[in-house]
Amino acid sequence: NTVDHDAALAVRKAWGRLAVDASGGYQRTSGSTVELGDRVPRDVGRGRAGLSYGWGAKTRFGTEVNWQATAYREAGYNDSREWSHEAFADHRTTEKLSLGLGGGYGRLHVDDGSDPQKFQRVLTRFRYDATGKISLSGQVGLEFRQTEVDDETTPVFSLEAGYQMTAKTRFRVLAEQDVAAASALDGQNTLRTAVSLGLQHRFNDRFSASLDGGWERYDYEPVRASAVSEEDRRDTSVFVRPAFRYTLGERWEAEIWYQFRTADSTDPEEVYDVNRLGFNLGCSF
Repeated sequence: NTVDHDAALAVRKAWGRLAVDASGGYQRTSGSTVELGDRVPRDVGRGRAGLSYGWGAKTRFGTEVNWQATAYREAGYNDSREWSHEAFADHRTTEKLSLGLGGGYGRLHVDDGSDPQKFQRVLTRFRYDATGKISLSGQVGLEFRQTEVDDETTPVFSLEAGYQMTAKTRFRVLAEQDVAAASALDGQNTLRTAVSLGLQHRFNDRFSASLDGGWERYDYEPVRASAVSEEDRRDTSVFVRPAFRYTLGERWEAEIWYQFRTADSTDPEEVYDVNRLGFNLGCSF
């Protein structure tokens, strides 16, 4: 009984070794998440601006600024705004391996009465094309976050492996860990750890199918003194999502999908099963 909206725009311009890019998006959505088992209407905005410069044939320097805001259209949930800045230096050490080193800092504001959170990150990233069919990429590092309760040091990462099984079939594995504000609990953050698998097969130039699934865990951590005494909460979730996609001409694409998610939690009220069926229509121009 809802109509969701998702719009995105990205631009890039290069002048020799120098390149600039910018992107942004807006979502008016009501789909459930692991933390929010029910359908909760919300607006999500995001933006990014980047600058990169190639020094020689193997080294590139880059910097980017990111911003994201979430506003809920129902009472009882915490709006949040986060911005961050990162800078990297990447070097192609061999024909197959590229390594990078960088870091960043940012600030998180949550409308739950908590003080703004500051954080810094030290990161290393890589890309390795092992063979013509296997590729590995990702970034790993540490985040240092200052909150009302304490200074926290947390490992953060995003690692992906891809395998081109045949000319038309591709398999991927993605593992992630990051920190975000809790939407439904005041004065707490979530440490999200997730592993997902994806299989995609293209039958012909127009028709393809995919099967995705995965596991997620949310550990809640107090960031405000009044929340320290609250009982620790942990949510775990498993999902599966088959989809079929059809290309309509050069610009249009249609997709029909189904998703089942089951969630368990140390809070008995947050145990649920969700079934979703959706239809997407996209246009590129």
